[in-house]
Order: sequence, then C-alpha cells, then structure tokens
Amino acid sequence: MLVHGDGHADDELGTMPPRQGIVTYEILAVNAVMAGCRPEYFPVVIAAVEAMLDPTFNLFAVQATTHPCAPCVIVNGPIAHELGINARYGAFGPGVRANATIGRAVRLTLMNVGGASPGVLDRSTQGQPAKYAYCEAENEAENEAAAAGRTRLRCHDFDGDGDGDRGREAAQFERPCEQSR
Repeated sequence: MLVHGDGHADDELGTMPPRQGIVTYEILAVNAVMAGCRPEYFPVVIAAVEAMLDPTFNLFAVQATTHPCAPCVIVNGPIAHELGINARYGAFGPGVRANATIGRAVRLTLMNVGGASPGVLDRSTQGQPAKYAYCEAENEAENEAAAAGRTRLRCHDFDGDGDGDRGREAAQFERPCEQSR
C-alpha cells in the first residue's frame, strides 16, 4: 500500500481532531487495508485526509457535533475513471469496491485516529449511513461544469462548520490526487 503513497511510512500529515491523533502514511495505509482498498486507491485516501486536515475545513466540528454530518469524498478527473469510481446510479450503494473502500478507509481513519467513535467523541444523536462510507466520482460526462480537465478531489462538510445545514454554501477543499509510481 505504501508504495502507492508519496511519502515515507512515518511522515506526518498532521493531527486529526477531536482526539488529535497523529496521521502518518503508515496509519493511513493500515486503515486502507482494513477497509479493503486496493493499493492504487491509496492516493485518493491520502488526498481526502489531507483536505480534511486543512484547519479551515474545521474537522473538529464535523467530528464532534450532534448533527449526523459526514465528509463526502467526491473524486473527478482521469483518476476517477482509472480506478472505476462510480458517478452514476447507486454511487453510494453496494457493488462498487472503489467507492465503498475509499469511503470506508476515510471513515476508519476518522474513527481510529481522530477518535470519532459513536457515543465517545462523535456525539451524533442518530448517525446516518454516510458515516460508514461516503465516496463517489463526479459525473463529468453529464455535467459540463465539472469537466475541468484536471484531477481533483473535493471534501464537503455540507455548510462548512459541522453544525448542520444553515443554508450556507458548502466548503470545498481541493487536493491533487494523481497516481504515484
């Protein structure tokens, strides 16, 4: 798994709230393996977590709120097609390994490193299915505005502050996620 990353096992990407666990490539790789990711999915997992660690994303609020929000990983560009990430019917349902395992790797990292386990530091009163796995590709073929011609990954926190939808525009954090090696 680490061969597909762009760093060394013990390189730190940052600390993940609310527990402030240290995120390393090795920890990400462990969670990706537990989720069932293929090694070629690893650059997307890295990019998603890097985007969520950006302080302006306010991951602490997303992780510790009583609202059932969850970060959604949306991948577009050539890498989405290469990895077979579903952008159409049933994108959040069963049947597509890339969607399920990338989303699950991110969620496992949020729980295992960030401490956002239900009832512990994740205070969501009811939760929701997106807190299991939440990943899809952007449907560029049917969305002219999305066909920008470059690979990017967007991580959404609904309104950007984790306290529920208050009608504000969603926060977007883009990180390149090109395949390594």
